[in-house]
Amino acid sequence: MRSEKRKAYMEAYNKEYRAKHQAEILAYRKRYYLAHQEEEHERSKKYRAEHREEIVLQGRNAYAENPLKFKMHQRRYYARHREGMIARSQRYDQAHPDVKREKSKRYRETHHEKIRDWLKRYQANLGKGYLCKLLGLKSAECPPELLELYKAHLQLKREIRNAKRKID
Repeated sequence: MRSEKRKAYMEAYNKEYRAKHQAEILAYRKRYYLAHQEEEHERSKKYRAEHREEIVLQGRNAYAENPLKFKMHQRRYYARHREGMIARSQRYDQAHPDVKREKSKRYRETHHEKIRDWLKRYQANLGKGYLCKLLGLKSAECPPELLELYKAHLQLKREIRNAKRKID
């Protein structure tokens, strides 16, 4: 009985203490982590290697219980770290062109409708790559002034074509 009271008292005291001294505790943890970073990393690496299957199962079970929570977490993480994720992906793609080629091939094979819709929008908006292709030039070679003139020319042609259709 007495030990239960003592345990409850200590839990309440610890909770109160942590609430009052949160900044100090975080600073201590940070100092400790920086001082023992290599040891902590090795300990963590060893634990993950020994309990790999268990960790994977825990992750799968947690995802199965609430997939929406994980998707929201992924979206928030991407929103906060977008530039870094894109840079890492680009570095990987440059270092592994064969993997990138296979990944692109699989995407093109499975997303016909998405690609077709994107091309229609791109052509309708007269995107830079589309205009350069029509001019027979590479995107890097194409001066922006020429693109603006050609875009205006195509827009006028479209307006004339649409006006003719309305008359007929």
